[in-house]
Amino acid sequence: MLSILAVAVYLSSLALIGYRVVKIRFAKYNKENMGLLGILALLSYTTIEPLLLSLFFAVASLVLLLLYITLWIRFSKRTR
Repeated sequence: MLSILAVAVYLSSLALIGYRVVKIRFAKYNKENMGLLGILALLSYTTIEPLLLSLFFAVASLVLLLLYITLWIRFSKRTR
């Protein structure tokens, strides 16, 4: 159950970051986010233990959520 919740939070944070990056069309952050998401996807495929996988998704979703919040704060200051 925890892993299903972690995957849902992870995918929703990916969707939020992707929507924000596409909406802003800022090339620097687009490249950085795509590299980060590629590394996270590679790490998630190489992790075999289910407990480690659920912990990884929980940590990755928190990291991506913090990244989204910092990008949102940074770009909301620029658009005002």
